[in-house]
Amino acid sequence: MGRTLKSKHDRYKVLDRASYRCQICGKELSVEWHADHTVPWSKRPVTDQREMTALCPECNLKKGAKMLRSHQQDVEEIAIRIRGGRPIKKIIVRVTPGGGKSWIPSILMKHLIPTIADRLCWLVPQVSLQKQGAQDSETLRSVLSVPHYLRASSNEYPLVRNRGCAGYVTCYQSIVAAKNENSRLHYDEFSKHKYILVLDEPHHIEEQGTYYRAVEELVDKAVLLVLMSGTLARGDGQKIAFLDYENGKPLLVDSENTAIVEYSRSAALQGKAIIPLQFAHDDGQLSWIPGDGTDAQSISSFEEVVGTSEKRQRAALFTALNTDYAYDLLNRCVTHWKHHQKNTKSEFPNAPPPKLLVVAQDIRVALDYYQKLLEWGVHCEIATSDDSSNAHETIKRFRNGNLACLVTVAMAYEGLDVKDISHIAALTYYRSTPWIEQMVTRGVRVARGIPYESQVAYIFCPDDPMLNSIIETIKLEQVDELGEREAHLIEVLVKAISTGTPIEGIDWEAIHREFPDIDPKLIERKVEEGKESPPPSPPGTGRIGPDIIPLDGKYLRERSSDIRGESLTFEEHERALTAMEEAGIHGISPLRFIKAKLVYEERPVAVSKPIPTGPSLTSEEIERKLRKDIQRHAASAARRSGRECADINGEICNHFGKSRTKMGLEELQKVREWIAARYPNENHHT
Repeated sequence: MGRTLKSKHDRYKVLDRASYRCQICGKELSVEWHADHTVPWSKRPVTDQREMTALCPECNLKKGAKMLRSHQQDVEEIAIRIRGGRPIKKIIVRVTPGGGKSWIPSILMKHLIPTIADRLCWLVPQVSLQKQGAQDSETLRSVLSVPHYLRASSNEYPLVRNRGCAGYVTCYQSIVAAKNENSRLHYDEFSKHKYILVLDEPHHIEEQGTYYRAVEELVDKAVLLVLMSGTLARGDGQKIAFLDYENGKPLLVDSENTAIVEYSRSAALQGKAIIPLQFAHDDGQLSWIPGDGTDAQSISSFEEVVGTSEKRQRAALFTALNTDYAYDLLNRCVTHWKHHQKNTKSEFPNAPPPKLLVVAQDIRVALDYYQKLLEWGVHCEIATSDDSSNAHETIKRFRNGNLACLVTVAMAYEGLDVKDISHIAALTYYRSTPWIEQMVTRGVRVARGIPYESQVAYIFCPDDPMLNSIIETIKLEQVDELGEREAHLIEVLVKAISTGTPIEGIDWEAIHREFPDIDPKLIERKVEEGKESPPPSPPGTGRIGPDIIPLDGKYLRERSSDIRGESLTFEEHERALTAMEEAGIHGISPLRFIKAKLVYEERPVAVSKPIPTGPSLTSEEIERKLRKDIQRHAASAARRSGRECADINGEICNHFGKSRTKMGLEELQKVREWIAARYPNENHHT
């Protein structure tokens, strides 16, 4: 089913129902009127004339403009300032993966062509992104009221064709190929016309590297340079071209000629632009023979390599990914995905089916996983750089919903902008932060036809310390997103605690009043990270060589965590799984199950009869009755569970933060409702 209402008969019904007038401003509609979804397509992907309304183009476009996210609004304001005479020559846009940077070129075209520039060139890191970028610009013409569009182009002449086309999307490889062939095609184009140059994912351009030498002359010719990325870091630790650095980090500071726009992960989550991630960390029992011929080594858990040499950590990881452990992890992910698919179909029948992405360590293993999935009855396809032409068509089917499971290797990163991915089996041995972040965020796109609150992406991955360290770095990015005062306070606190000040001796209540965004747990983690964690491995050491012989690897146990920092231990995870199994609950994570359980337990429920509050009872008497009622219920619960009554009373005190003797009437009523819900007693009457 398409997004546009094409049937003339259905369009007439919508128009007639609206009495030929715009349902927002009331003016008479012209032949160019728009049929608009009353429920946004992103939330309910159904095109039905009964769920559509008639709007004039102006009102529908204004409605679309309100959809701009904060970073898109910032870019729009910067463009307006440039048009007004500000001498800004460079815009750096750092947007968390999935946050929506593909709108930036269209916003710039709308406000800066033809006043400041004639055309726009958008350079992307992969060929598959050329068509995707061109399609995005075409779609956004109506949404943002942009009179121009971009075409996908490689090195064919002319680069810009047709009326309304104001530029082109091409990849870095095409620019390099033209340079190597001594072609002046792109340079001549930039010489004839004033160009805005957009460098997408510029971390591919190493300072003084091959891409740099090919792109440099275009940068010099451009009237405006735009760098936009979710990852302003290279896996090999080298500097990114066209960025200024200070103390080894990109200098992101506004100046007269440079404007900075940032959209963090926390802001995107708050704005419901991306969905949260949950990780299933699978532990394993592993054994291998070192390449130097020494005795076989074995571990009963990944915990045994924490704090050891990187060589030993990588040996354990390599063993895991080349033994039955990998099949066990993949099988657990597939099983969970199938249950999730079934739940989604039952609860949201109009939503597209959730998708599974399997990321392998290399092409050989990807083919192995592909065969294994077919054996398990999973319809899937494989897309690797080994077969680029077919791979792009396969990814297109995966994106368009004609394929629900895809196996890939490096193509699982930039260029795979696919909605509805609910599960990722992370079976790669790359261990660099930019690479892992790009991989896991393939699952953050908001799915169609499902309420946002019901969405989460599940990442099944090894519990190896290198990956866990990267995940923690991603989680702790919110510290870097705080203001200068908050960042300075964190630095002071970490230093104080590291030099002996007990963390419990800090007045957290006072700090929270002034700095509500600072979480004590983040401070504790940063302190422990500095004290106990091994030094980080050099960026770019993403692969390990075959200097070991894997012997055996088996799945052992699982724990879970989410991107906000909440987690379950191995034991808590197993208890939750057991409870879910007994209750017949499948397709959600144990972490979500526990969250739902806590919400249920803490939500006030009228489960007991109110105590009479007539004139014969004073408030003190009511409070005494409540205390007795709570005590009787606690004693009954203790007898039935084989526990001491003091244990139940301790739970109450811990949950509410004070003893019942210090509680007033309203607090006691809440305690009674809480204990009645937590420890139901059919024979107990009040």
